Amino acid sequence: MDDRILVLSQLSQMASAILAGIFGGLAFDIYQKICYGSGKRRLKAIAYLKGDALFAVSLISAWLIFWFTCTDGSLRLFVFVWLALGFGLYFLALRKSLHLLLRQIIRLLRLARAMLRPAPGAQPKRPHRKRPPLTAEKLMDDSARLVVKLEHQAAGVSRSARTKLKAAAANAQHKSREQAAQMAKQSREQLHSLAQWKREKANWLRQKISNPWRRFFIRKRSEKERKEL
Repeated sequence: MDDRILVLSQLSQMASAILAGIFGGLAFDIYQKICYGSGKRRLKAIAYLKGDALFAVSLISAWLIFWFTCTDGSLRLFVFVWLALGFGLYFLALRKSLHLLLRQIIRLLRLARAMLRPAPGAQPKRPHRKRPPLTAEKLMDDSARLVVKLEHQAAGVSRSARTKLKAAAANAQHKSREQAAQMAKQSREQLHSLAQWKREKANWLRQKISNPWRRFFIRKRSEKERKEL
């Protein structure tokens, strides 16, 4: 007899836990529908809440009447277990919201596990390679390289000017001499101005680099940056 009461008490505790979980999911679903749902969904949730509250009140009142009228303790526990399980099955069968809520929680857990787990063929990420700091000496070296590049471009412009003049002279056979001379003059002036601009820029950069005071300040600045690094 004692073993039977112990088993029934354990079953009643399990049924109470199931019932508490069902009530918690139901309360969360109704709260979400009332607070964040549209007008129809809100009214429907309020109607569900009223119907479930009436059902719960009637069930609890019936259980209290049975509790005070029945004197057998094992029978009380037995009836309580089956009432709790029936109440839970009622919510699981007639109320799909709890089922959908559990499915959503399981889906979120699977998604989080898939995000934390690396892909089967994925390689580990390489550490980000930091660029070296930009110092004054590096800027000076870049300026010197730019001077050499501009000088080469100026020489290339002069060579292309001679090539274009030869092509203009070859095409002048079908045109008048004045038009050919004017075209040659315009092309010569444009290319000469471009080469002159590149030479002036190269000279300006060379003077800027070769200035002793500028070299002194650049050296001091680079030493200060090196100490800070």
